[in-house]
Amino acid sequence: MSYPAIVYNAMLSSPSDAEEERKTLRNCINRWNDVHSERNEMVLLPSDCENNVPSVSANIDDPRGQAVVNEYIVRPSDWLVVVFKNTFGSSTGKEESGTREEIKLFTKTKPQNPISVYFFKDTLDAKVKQYKSEFRGFWKEYKDCQDLGKKFFAEISQVVYKNTCFQKNLVDSKRRVEERVQILITATASDTRNLISVSKLIGQEMQIEVNGCKYVGYEMALEHLYKKQWIESKDDKGEIFVLTALGKQEAETFKII
Repeated sequence: MSYPAIVYNAMLSSPSDAEEERKTLRNCINRWNDVHSERNEMVLLPSDCENNVPSVSANIDDPRGQAVVNEYIVRPSDWLVVVFKNTFGSSTGKEESGTREEIKLFTKTKPQNPISVYFFKDTLDAKVKQYKSEFRGFWKEYKDCQDLGKKFFAEISQVVYKNTCFQKNLVDSKRRVEERVQILITATASDTRNLISVSKLIGQEMQIEVNGCKYVGYEMALEHLYKKQWIESKDDKGEIFVLTALGKQEAETFKII
């Protein structure tokens, strides 16, 4: 069954030699979502240069390929996860490596957001070793992909539940949903038939109608009502819902009826 959730973007950044490490990070995030996302009403969406750079970009004056990465992956990200293995990367024209440029941009534009950095313990690359010694911030070492996966999976919950950027957005979003839930259940309880009708045209937002009034942007509120069993579907298409006995009881707590 579907459920409302906040989506957070997690960028997986590394030079090209750490492809297996990026796969490990992506698998960890997917595992975490499987266990935690529905209960916490949030989803972590992993992205990287290999899978998420658009083939066609627009409105970017900078002709460098790194500029496309910066615009479409770095800037929208809420969390930057970095791995250095045995290469430091290649020059972007502005920085010694793309990964370094991504770290600098993310740090500059989102100083309150989390950055997680992992260094391969047995790296032979002199530039990686030097960068590790100069890096200002917390970092961890890993022995192999299994070790990386174990450490990163444990870190995900620590970042999500303790970092203020995640928690503030969660609180703000839940507050908005709660307000819209109350508005929607109030309107439904005021309708003599206690009905909610739902329509969605191709390319348009879901439109919810109660007692002649239309509500746009209330999809998560509707999902919440259904999940709590305060409404139930009256047709096979999910276009008509009716307030349940539990819903009426909930409406009473708002002193509606």
